[in-house]
Amino acid sequence: MFQRPTEQLPEPDLRLEIPEGYRKPDTFYADVAERFLQAAAISPRPGQDLAEANDVKPTTVHRWIREAKARGLLALPGDRKPRTSDDTT
Repeated sequence: MFQRPTEQLPEPDLRLEIPEGYRKPDTFYADVAERFLQAAAISPRPGQDLAEANDVKPTTVHRWIREAKARGLLALPGDRKPRTSDDTT
């Protein structure tokens, strides 16, 4: 019979080092992707949790997540594969 471990896992540190300015490097978006996945593993609202941990609006976090996906740094289950010119369907 399976038993859950009795010890509580530590909560991930969701704080990010946010670079100044509008344009941010790939390393920042890779960090966003990693922290988002960590939060998603333990929370039903990972974007909100990231926003609260970094004192930014949830819309800002969702923009970061969208950019991480666009840069190929984050793929979530259920995301559709981008269409290419080779697709003939």
